[in-house]
Amino acid sequence: MAMLGFADFVSETVDFADSATKGIKLANKLHNFGRSIGVNQRAQRHTSDQQHVLHGLLLIATWGAFEASFDDYCIGVLRADPAVSDAESEYARLIRKTRREKAPIKFEKVLRPLQRDGEIPEGLLTALKSANQTRNIWAHNRGVADAEFVERASHLGHTVGERVIMDSRLYTRYAFTIGTYAVFLISRQLQAATGAERALPTSVMDKNPFRADYISVFGDNPVSSPISAAMPLRQEN
Repeated sequence: MAMLGFADFVSETVDFADSATKGIKLANKLHNFGRSIGVNQRAQRHTSDQQHVLHGLLLIATWGAFEASFDDYCIGVLRADPAVSDAESEYARLIRKTRREKAPIKFEKVLRPLQRDGEIPEGLLTALKSANQTRNIWAHNRGVADAEFVERASHLGHTVGERVIMDSRLYTRYAFTIGTYAVFLISRQLQAATGAERALPTSVMDKNPFRADYISVFGDNPVSSPISAAMPLRQEN
């Protein structure tokens, strides 16, 4: 299933962000020490600035990986439909057809005709929108807030010209936000394929900040399954 690989990718990028930050801190410490004793004359490096750029790049990558997995997910649903002869062409048609429709988040527009749309709790939905808006400003304006971003993401409290920064905790939250939405899509697919009572077990959301949101939609199901072993979607403290 397309989204299973994406869930692994989320965990890997969060681990990578932590390791990369430690590497940046060590490199800058050595650089700044060399500067203090006259070994080099280059400007002092500030770890926080580089950390924000790292997280901006990782958020762009994480969102892009989700979009690719989402395409595969939808095409997979269409391929399973015997009435569809060309899944890729039909998916492209659905994207064009639903482009101007309204939905809580853009992905739900395409999921609706596939009968894979569903409830997104307010907390998760708000976090998804924040992650998307932050991703966009990093992708299109190197993380510097413009008037459109300030208006659309007013709840984030930024001003025009301000750098939209992400520390490790915020990046991790955004990564797990996107990953949790992927878990929702997997559970919707399981329900469509095997019956409304089936979904991924709650154990896949252990220590995830959106665990309560997941339970509110899919119930508190403690039963493990082979799929759950491939879903290490947890946020460690």
